[in-house]
Amino acid sequence: MNLDSVPLVELPDPWPADRKPRLLDLFCCEGGASMGYSRAGFDVYGVDLFRYRNAKGKLVGYRR
Repeated sequence: MNLDSVPLVELPDPWPADRKPRLLDLFCCEGGASMGYSRAGFDVYGVDLFRYRNAKGKLVGYRR
């Protein structure tokens, strides 16, 4: 088979340049590493089983 005669197909870009890569931070605790990932350009989603206080002092997270 001669590959020179096969037409090339242009595929769409799977991840546009203006979109941030997503990162799921499991067991994120108070979010120190998540903040670093966010500053590095990631769109971060943090999940944890324990409750922590956010910047305003409000308890957030799962209640045991």
